[in-house]
Amino acid sequence: MDLIRLPPIHSSMINLSTLPFRGAPYPHESGMGFALRMSNVNGLNGLYWLYKLLNREKLNHFLPEDIPAIATLFGCDADALSEKFVHQEHHEGDVSYSAHMHTINRHYLLRHLRPQLCPVCISEFGYTRSVWDFSLIGACHFHQCVLIDECPNCAKRIQWARPSLQSCTCGFLWHQTKLQRLDTSHPCIQFSQVIDCQLQPTCGIAFSETDAIPRFLTNLSLDVAFRIVWAFGIKTSDSDIVSTGVSRTILRTHQARHFTENAFRRLSRCLRGAMDQTSTLTTQIHMPSLYKLVGELESPSDLNSVGLLLSCLGVSTQKNRMRWQHKFNQLNLF
Repeated sequence: MDLIRLPPIHSSMINLSTLPFRGAPYPHESGMGFALRMSNVNGLNGLYWLYKLLNREKLNHFLPEDIPAIATLFGCDADALSEKFVHQEHHEGDVSYSAHMHTINRHYLLRHLRPQLCPVCISEFGYTRSVWDFSLIGACHFHQCVLIDECPNCAKRIQWARPSLQSCTCGFLWHQTKLQRLDTSHPCIQFSQVIDCQLQPTCGIAFSETDAIPRFLTNLSLDVAFRIVWAFGIKTSDSDIVSTGVSRTILRTHQARHFTENAFRRLSRCLRGAMDQTSTLTTQIHMPSLYKLVGELESPSDLNSVGLLLSCLGVSTQKNRMRWQHKFNQLNLF
């Protein structure tokens, strides 16, 4: 079907006509995925027409001021739609991100503009899940398979600016993908479950007593859970040097899987209290990021959990204990 020819508008304009087929975002749908899905429902090819309509030169994302116009076009509530998009926030010189009702403090923990997907979810459910907007998620726990961020046919990265939600720009249908299956106990499957439960507290997933790592991560805020997995997973070996450029890179999906596998293995050793291997373990973890995290924490639960990890690593020096105690004392004043 040919693209609708509409004159460019400013996104703040309210005199817009709602498209014939209307709908609201699904409870756990990403904002970009919603826009692509509703475009297809209305017989439109991809998002190019919407980018042009809103005068967006970059064909990969929208701005916060675009959301009322998008909500009007698709006939949904603007506030509800806004929650589906990732927003940058500024507070006293610090930058953070509001992502699906959670605060994320590092941009490289997000990949909302670099889509990845589960071929089976897209085929069966017909929408993109919000959990795929996070860069350390590399698997789908519903279908026990790895996510993809490139087309199996043309090997190009998946883009939001593709004609159809169900296929690549080259025409390859996602349901034709040969899946790479994972066991239900695989770290990537368990971590996907942990984060999905954070996004939807009524998910109904209960981890057993033997699932020590998922249970530990579930008690953390979303941002802290990601940053701990990042710190425990980024180094591939004792001698690996993590440069600033590398540390701020948004991971590809296959890299996220390796990160998570490394992190769960090291977290398991740490929480088991493998003190005889402490010296080896600390060289495999990005310790500066853990120390940095301690200084930024405000939740007593998060602070206590990170303190526990450092204690298990044998680095709970008197200075660190004083720092944690000082933080707790500050919190207790309010």
